[in-house]
Amino acid sequence: MSDVVVRSPRAEDAEAIADLMGQLGYPTPPEEIPHRLAALKDDDKTSISWIAELDGRVVGFAGARVFPAIHQQNPIAQLTILVVDKGVRGQGIGRQLVELGERWARERGAWRISLTSALHRDDAHKFYERLGYEHTGVRLVKTL
Repeated sequence: MSDVVVRSPRAEDAEAIADLMGQLGYPTPPEEIPHRLAALKDDDKTSISWIAELDGRVVGFAGARVFPAIHQQNPIAQLTILVVDKGVRGQGIGRQLVELGERWARERGAWRISLTSALHRDDAHKFYERLGYEHTGVRLVKTL
């Protein structure tokens, strides 16, 4: 396998990011991606995202955020998105992106990091468990 390059996303990555979002189950028009990236960039003290490239092709996208919590002293971190192109899964790209998110969160004082994952994503759950993540709660959602 060639070396994976991890970098900040750019507006010209919109098509590739939209494709990855579709693979994750969140179809997104490519023209919306630059605006979403800009919004994340405006909040760069508490949010970050990364692109993974393999042989010059975007094959992964990840994001994280940190935020204060009233119930504890240290900030909490959340892995907000992780997706690796289905054609290159199992090559360590996801692990690399998760570890990068964990390191970024630690550097900002977070003592733990969490994530959400849809109930039907059994393979993703196993992946996160192999990385030391535990099932500790239930997420409830209400569409507004």
